Amino acid sequence: MRKNIRMKQTVAAAMAVLVATSTFSMPVAANEVANVRAIVTNVNVTEGAVLEDGVYSIPVKMWHATKDQASSGNGALQQTAKLIIKNGEAQLVVTYLPMISMGKTTYVSELNYLTDMVFAEDGSIASFNTVASTVLSTYDTVDEYNAADSKDPTVAGKAYPKDQLIPVELGQEEVY
Repeated sequence: MRKNIRMKQTVAAAMAVLVATSTFSMPVAANEVANVRAIVTNVNVTEGAVLEDGVYSIPVKMWHATKDQASSGNGALQQTAKLIIKNGEAQLVVTYLPMISMGKTTYVSELNYLTDMVFAEDGSIASFNTVASTVLSTYDTVDEYNAADSKDPTVAGKAYPKDQLIPVELGQEEVY
């Protein structure tokens, strides 16, 4: 189910590019945030399967990119997501939860995903595209990190996302 460690390391390198857009509301070490990816666990739907239009519940986890373990941000991801099928197209709706870290309530501020990943012969990522997830709903929380006068320009004046929509392929196990 997991890709080999070389691929995990290359994903970590690619994710490092996204540090500024994948932060938590309070300062977190850059490598903690950069080295995460969302894992859509296997729900016994094979590639090419045809599902009826509808909404399905599936288990999800946020997995560390270089270690075979849950990310430190996994607690901020509701562990059940909605898989929406319409006209044979699939979309995943993930929900982020407030998380207590070092005595403070934290929020996911943004999560992007990678598409069109091309791997070089050595296993490194030769190219990829970064795509912003569609925010469906947000938290009303305004704190020192996302206030209009925040010193962090990546979240200043922005609402924390609660529900986000990510396009997926049926049978896909991982979303980077």
